[in-house]
Amino acid sequence: MLDPLIVPIQCSAPHAPWYHLPVGIFAVLAGLGAAIMSLREKPAWKWKAPWLLAIFLFTAGELQMIVWSDADAAEKRDYAACQLEKNFQTIETESQRQFAITAGRLGKVITAQTIALATENKMLMQTMGGAAYPKFYVLPPISHNDDLWPVQILTPGTPWPHGHVPTPAEKAPLIDVTVDISEILKPDPKTMTVSPDAFESQFFPQHYSLGTITVPEMRTAPFKLRVGRDYQLLITTRRRVFSERVYFLRDEKAIGGWKVSECVVEKYTLYGRDSVIGGERLIDGRCEN
Repeated sequence: MLDPLIVPIQCSAPHAPWYHLPVGIFAVLAGLGAAIMSLREKPAWKWKAPWLLAIFLFTAGELQMIVWSDADAAEKRDYAACQLEKNFQTIETESQRQFAITAGRLGKVITAQTIALATENKMLMQTMGGAAYPKFYVLPPISHNDDLWPVQILTPGTPWPHGHVPTPAEKAPLIDVTVDISEILKPDPKTMTVSPDAFESQFFPQHYSLGTITVPEMRTAPFKLRVGRDYQLLITTRRRVFSERVYFLRDEKAIGGWKVSECVVEKYTLYGRDSVIGGERLIDGRCEN
């Protein structure tokens, strides 16, 4: 868009001088008159006075010619400067016009790219699933004598706050969800050994394919956890990898004499120039083992 504050410059052409005599002609005539006067040794005033008057008039005419010539030169310089400024204004106006055209085209390109990215993100959510995560909640059984506790799966892992309107990305389903369950090694303080089942689970974890889980959703997991043991659940979706740790802690005030401590971490990989480093980031809960 062109600047509305720019006012087009109008240059007035210099006026053509009414005279055509070059500067210096009256000086030549005055010098010629003085030379003629010098030819006579003692000229009479009657003869001398006209020549003096002529020389005076020639001198005055020469001075006036110089003034007029300077004025004409100044007017021409002003006209040349005005034309130069007008040319600069033309160039600036053309530059603004070209910039406005380029900006308009760039705006259309950005709009098209935004639409394309939104479409691509929608397709990505349909093929790769959302970026949320499931949370596995261990619940006390109906019978307090049962040492196998059921597990409920809840998505999203952290419930949305009251009044929050989920975005399409937040509500996108989780695709190809799997969970691998292994026991956390806990050596016996007396023998400093671990149980064979716990050791074997490090190499052969229980694997479950949960398929697609919608968001939000609550379902019962196809497995139970034995009270008194600690577990690690490796959870994978098409987009992310998580690990949930479940600890059973003795608490006489809790139901069945046990309470559960759970936490979820996200696993990530940092690629350096000459190294690859894996790490974890706590995203839910607080583990107390």
